[in-house]
Amino acid sequence: MRVGIVVDHPKRDLEGAVRIAYEVTKLGGEALLIPMYTQGADVPLLELDAIVLNYARPTNRALIETYAREGIKVFILDTEGGVLSETGANSPKAHVERLKDGDFAKSIAGYFFWGDRLKDAFAAAGLFSEATRRVTGCPRFDLAARKWRSLLRHHRSGYVLVNGNFSTVNPKYAGSVDAERKTMVAVGWAPDYVDRLFADLEWTFASFLQSVAAVAKKLPDVPFLVRPHPFEREEPYGEAFSGLANVSIDGSGSVFKVVGNATAVLHCNCGTAVEAVMLEKLPIHMKFLDTETTANHALLPAKVSYHATSVEHVVATLENLAARTAEFPFEEIYAVHIYPYYYKHDGDAGNRVAEVLMRCRTRGEAPFKRSIKAALLSGRPKPTPPQLLNGMLNLIFGSAFTSELRCLLKPARRDKAFTLRDLGDYLDQLASVDALETAEFDVCRARNPFTAVPLSTVVVRKA
Repeated sequence: MRVGIVVDHPKRDLEGAVRIAYEVTKLGGEALLIPMYTQGADVPLLELDAIVLNYARPTNRALIETYAREGIKVFILDTEGGVLSETGANSPKAHVERLKDGDFAKSIAGYFFWGDRLKDAFAAAGLFSEATRRVTGCPRFDLAARKWRSLLRHHRSGYVLVNGNFSTVNPKYAGSVDAERKTMVAVGWAPDYVDRLFADLEWTFASFLQSVAAVAKKLPDVPFLVRPHPFEREEPYGEAFSGLANVSIDGSGSVFKVVGNATAVLHCNCGTAVEAVMLEKLPIHMKFLDTETTANHALLPAKVSYHATSVEHVVATLENLAARTAEFPFEEIYAVHIYPYYYKHDGDAGNRVAEVLMRCRTRGEAPFKRSIKAALLSGRPKPTPPQLLNGMLNLIFGSAFTSELRCLLKPARRDKAFTLRDLGDYLDQLASVDALETAEFDVCRARNPFTAVPLSTVVVRKA
């Protein structure tokens, strides 16, 4: 049984992908971790039984249909499956409408939901059968459960964590704010709404930087760790906090490890407020920076947080942090507000996903054949000229080489790479906590079966 797992941004998504891979290997299968950027070139060469994709949207519809046509069972475990808006393109209704379009849903064998909130919207619309709608939770949140918390080691501790959440107006990968705007419109947000949201976010971002700097100046003995969103540029943060000795800017490592070693989390509508509640770290929402539009764009982070109404209120909260944390109803907040979106807080989401996948053998039904042609076309029926050129280079040199070359040309892409050593170390850590008798894993690059050149995909199996 060979299961592919697409990884979008390793800093955010790799640990969840490895949790699935770990459980798949325990059940006797092979797991293949596939970088999102190279999936079109790699998947046609991997002979997969099933693949878990990080979303189902118009942008990857051609890939989904190609995989299904080639006999691979396609499952969706959405990267943002629990971070939903009440209205707009990221609302439950919008997710349903995208998949109801034409025969799109017919190419998907199953959908793993983070929680009941989105699953119920799919059920109400009659989208997918009951057997293919599975509420599993999201494996990347498993680390927050007490079962796995000993893995939350970090090179810092005892800081107030400041989490940025402004990638739309401070983009690292999109190239420009206008490109981000066009992307939001393309996936279904109304243009006038996007214009209003971006204008408000520009003001909120600037005010956020000024306010955090003001708090840090008033509390010179308190260490602050500022963590930009993985999709954000760090430069504006460096400029805003230069000269403040008690402020460090570090976006490295897993967000769970960073939250787990913090004393509190300071944010403005950041989804990591959920992780803070899971780890019993006080999430402090800077409510005074909200506009009507930003407040309503995604309601959950504010609902699960302690609200600060001014810079002075933030300072007073941090000065009395132990008392405020002791008063905060973490369990009640989780049960009322987080559970409907994120499901059980038990550390077993990876198990639930893996068990479904391992029951999904396809060979014999529609045997998958490795395809040089599909790899050349980057998994698309009508590739663009750049995609076609990339497909040719991948076949000749291997996607591991071409990915490294593209990182040299565009260094920001390196953030989306992961190493064999990273995976091996993490698998061994999971096994040590799990008291697994055989903690030996074979972690290696997949290879093109026709030319033996290395691919960027990583194979994980029991040694």
